[in-house]
Amino acid sequence: MAAKQAGLKVVLSGLGGDEIFGGYPSFIDIPRLRKINFGLRSFRNLGGFDVMARYRPFWGKASKLEEFSGERCVSDMWRAYRSLFTGRQIRMIMPDTPGDMDDGSGKETFCEKKHSVQSTISYYEMTRYMKNQLLRDSDVFSMAHSVELRVPFVDDFVMKFGTALPDSYKISGGKTKLILKEVLRSSVPRSILEAPKKGFVLPISLWMKNEAQGIIWDELGSSEFFDKKTIRDVLGLFKNNRIHWSRVWSLFVLQRFLRK
Repeated sequence: MAAKQAGLKVVLSGLGGDEIFGGYPSFIDIPRLRKINFGLRSFRNLGGFDVMARYRPFWGKASKLEEFSGERCVSDMWRAYRSLFTGRQIRMIMPDTPGDMDDGSGKETFCEKKHSVQSTISYYEMTRYMKNQLLRDSDVFSMAHSVELRVPFVDDFVMKFGTALPDSYKISGGKTKLILKEVLRSSVPRSILEAPKKGFVLPISLWMKNEAQGIIWDELGSSEFFDKKTIRDVLGLFKNNRIHWSRVWSLFVLQRFLRK
């Protein structure tokens, strides 16, 4: 809207830069989690996560760690990392959910054994998150205001060049997008190059807690598909800023879908 009001007809987006050159936290977090996976599996096998779940709400990092403990492939760890809910949380919300919820999406033609961990993460960030969500959202919001949005990083040549680069050109010592920062070092202030990553956040959480609160709370509170106590816990955690709005919104959309 701001671009339209400024009279701009075409705008550029950096979409693709994080996916190709390793800018997301997943590129750092997943390799670290793989290093402690053996310890997590041992803790799970000893019943540690079951004990924790009995004594505290299982909605934080502990539940995510339990999910990682059962995965060994990078592709499965990426799905666990990006998923809104863990298997335990889904069974809490919908107790009748079957224990085996594998949708078959792990059976990929992309063989991670032939690629590095970073390349595998990049592949899934591009083909799942970027392709299925970010490109769609960018197109919807730009067209809604009759503004043409272009994504130069998603150009075929740039993508082939970027994905073919060695991992060391992108990530090293916990620092990401190294080659992009090096290219811009002489023309961009150091404060910008070294600034922490910030996502583009819409005020959806505020909207859900104010104008839309009534309809969302009523819809989820009267659900015949979800466990009522768990839903009350989820809504309480959201109200106190302890879980992300996307979890509540996804449950609201699913409830509407199931009801209709």
